[in-house]
Amino acid sequence: MKRRAKKKDKGGYYYGYGEGAVEEAFRTLRTNFFSAIKTPEGSLNTFLVTSPAPGDGKTSILLLLGKYCGEIGKKILLIDTDLRKPAVHRYLNISPEKGVVKFLRGEMSIEEVIHPTPLQNVSVIPCEETTSNPGTLLTTPRFRELLSYAQKHYDFVFLDSPPVLLVSDPGILAQEVGSVILVVSQGQTSRRAGMQVKNHLERLNAKIIGVILNRAERSEGGYYYYRYYSSKKEE
Repeated sequence: MKRRAKKKDKGGYYYGYGEGAVEEAFRTLRTNFFSAIKTPEGSLNTFLVTSPAPGDGKTSILLLLGKYCGEIGKKILLIDTDLRKPAVHRYLNISPEKGVVKFLRGEMSIEEVIHPTPLQNVSVIPCEETTSNPGTLLTTPRFRELLSYAQKHYDFVFLDSPPVLLVSDPGILAQEVGSVILVVSQGQTSRRAGMQVKNHLERLNAKIIGVILNRAERSEGGYYYYRYYSSKKEE
């Protein structure tokens, strides 16, 4: 079946195949997400979005999560913590120069690195690429200060990270953040890779609150859509 052409959102990134199908899928996913984050102590609000390998679509998912939570009035902050290969700024068409690296090095304040986006109720802290000890930057007191500020001032905070199976940074981030949304891609992510990530994160005492299956195709059409599997179902 012929697929519809990709269409850009105001933010500069692609919805995927079939704008209406994505909207429907993500509003359903948003409902499931809200259910999964409730705990006896209250609702979680800070999440690491990662994947087993490059190309699974984690950054697109992060942006769409921000978009669809923001559209119902939630105040959202996206933080690009993929210090090795940042991408969020390219999707949103903003400069990464005043971003998380500058803050972590003590060169700018938190307020200076937070930027508005074209998306409703969504702000972003971009990232410029650095090869100078990215793991070390993520273990500084300033990173914990950043998380603390974000948690107090925003309803939801989503952090983009490198793929788990490539480098050590996601493990550092998972320990700091605690709650992980894992993005896997149909036709690309093997069961073995998924289990490796799950076991690795569990050894770090990070909680996978849900898994998003990306690029699953609807049987009645050629659209990409998304399924959210909550870890609560396994408990």
